[in-house]
Amino acid sequence: MSIEGINQDLCSKCKICLKVCDRQYFKEDTSGNIIYENLTNYCNFCGHCIAACPEDAIKRKFSWEDDVETYSEPIVSYEKTLQLLRMNRSTRNYQQKKVPRDLIEKVFNAMRYAPSAGNARLWKYKVLSDPEKIKTLGDIISRTMYAYWGFNSYDQAKKYFESMGRQDIFNRAPIVIILYLERNAPNNIMYAIWGADTGVAITYGRLAAESLGLGTCWMNVILGAISVRKEEILEILGIKGLVLGAMTLGYPAIKYSRPTPRAPLDVEGLE
Repeated sequence: MSIEGINQDLCSKCKICLKVCDRQYFKEDTSGNIIYENLTNYCNFCGHCIAACPEDAIKRKFSWEDDVETYSEPIVSYEKTLQLLRMNRSTRNYQQKKVPRDLIEKVFNAMRYAPSAGNARLWKYKVLSDPEKIKTLGDIISRTMYAYWGFNSYDQAKKYFESMGRQDIFNRAPIVIILYLERNAPNNIMYAIWGADTGVAITYGRLAAESLGLGTCWMNVILGAISVRKEEILEILGIKGLVLGAMTLGYPAIKYSRPTPRAPLDVEGLE
C-alpha cells in the first residue's frame, strides 16, 4: 500500500489527517491546501489517515483488492461485544466434521486486521488439516512437555489424553493454525514484541471463529516444545523461521449455554 497524495476536489481542509499521522506527513501549504509530503519514506502504511478522513480524500494505491467502507458509530454495542467476549471458550472437544474453506478464510480475514507494533505485519500462517500430521506434531509436543502438565512420563500423559477421547494435545481438532515469522528474533525485546503481536492476531481469529459457530483453543504449549525440539518441529511443519503461536479450529462438540464466572479485576488508579 502507498499513500499517493490528497484529492483536492474532495478535501474539506479539516486537518484531521495532520492530527492522526504520527509521522507528520500531512501539512498545510501557503495556499491553505493540505498536502502529503513523505520526504523520509518511513510511512508504515498504518492507514489512520484513510480511516479518519471524513471526505475519503486520501489517494492511495493497493497491491491487493480491499474495500474501504464508511461505518457509522457505534458499529457494535458494548453489550453485544461483551457477550461475544464472555462466551468465547477454549474448545477441547471437537466434532469430527470438516470446516468449510469459506469459514476458514473468514477467520483469516479477521486476523488480517489485527494491529502490530509499527504496523510491521510480519506474520506468516501455516494451516494443518492432515490428521496424521497433526497427530505427529501433537505426539512430539507431548513427549517434550508432559512434565509441564504434571505427568511423570509421556506414557502417562498419552494414557490420560486417550482416556478423555482427545488422542493428543490438539484434542482431535480438524484444523491447527500456526503463526510464524520467516526470521529469528535479534533480541529478547523483539521476541516479546512479536509475541504480543501474535497474541493479538490469534485473539482476532478466535473471536471471529466464535461468531461463525466455530471453536478454538490457543495452543502456546508449542512454544515450550519448539525451544527444545525446534528442527524436528519445523521439519514437520515444512517451514523455516520463528514459531510464535498456534490455535486449533473446528466445530465444538459441546455447546456452552452461559459464560463462566470471573473474579473482578485488581485495578489501581481509578478515580
